[in-house]
Amino acid sequence: MIAGVQKLDRGACVNVLAQRQALLPQDPKGLFVCDTVHEELAEWQHACGYADADVDAIAQAFGLAERLSNHPYDLSGGQQQPLALAKLLLTKPSLLLLDEPTKGLDPQTKCQVAKAIQGQACAGVTVVMATHDLPFAALVADEATMLFDGESAATQPAPEFFADNLFYRPTCDSFAKQWLENEADR
Repeated sequence: MIAGVQKLDRGACVNVLAQRQALLPQDPKGLFVCDTVHEELAEWQHACGYADADVDAIAQAFGLAERLSNHPYDLSGGQQQPLALAKLLLTKPSLLLLDEPTKGLDPQTKCQVAKAIQGQACAGVTVVMATHDLPFAALVADEATMLFDGESAATQPAPEFFADNLFYRPTCDSFAKQWLENEADR
């Protein structure tokens, strides 16, 4: 609804960043219209003004450099998700809307995605993420909101939201262990 893809049944949603937003849908295939990974990454190059070097850098950052000649549908789901995110990040959005951004990802790729999301937030991009991946949300999000019956029931800083929460208890999964180890090394 924030992205304007669906209409509200009631209430209002005002998005002042609508002209500079990017939406990562649950199914990343919805963003793929080209014949190769490289063409996908370069699709909006002229309209958005990014360089060939930007395409190369983001392909490298998301582990796609060896897959540039592949058709996007020939990638695994765990490779399609980062491709879709990389394609969106090249547009330099002011608002990044993510619907289940970790779906099908292994812990290492989740770390790449987490790093990219945090990098965007540090650069001033507003990031809104809908996810059921509690460990990811607990470690990456600044704030967490619980939605109930189409409304916000609670919004708190993520550490407070997940601390002693009776219903939403993130576990220390493989991603969380790897993320915490990487953070300790910094």
